[in-house]
Amino acid sequence: MKLINKPIKLIAGFNPDGKVTPTSFIYGSRHYRVTRVQDSWSYHSWEHGNIQHFKLQVMSNSGQEMLCEAAFLQDKIQWVLVKI
Repeated sequence: MKLINKPIKLIAGFNPDGKVTPTSFIYGSRHYRVTRVQDSWSYHSWEHGNIQHFKLQVMSNSGQEMLCEAAFLQDKIQWVLVKI
């Protein structure tokens, strides 16, 4: 996976217990649909506060399937594409 660290527009669902489930995101002009959340973890960073990471299996609008990593930076209220 290649390090990206760029802001993205991410759509997610929220379970009744508050769990976040990413469903799709837009990076540049490309749309990616999440086909599977492989893993998620969170930690506290002195720079960004709480950060929640997701390892995602996605399908691009061209039909290519790939793995990527997205994170939610709580201090900036922003989703970031970490790796693709």
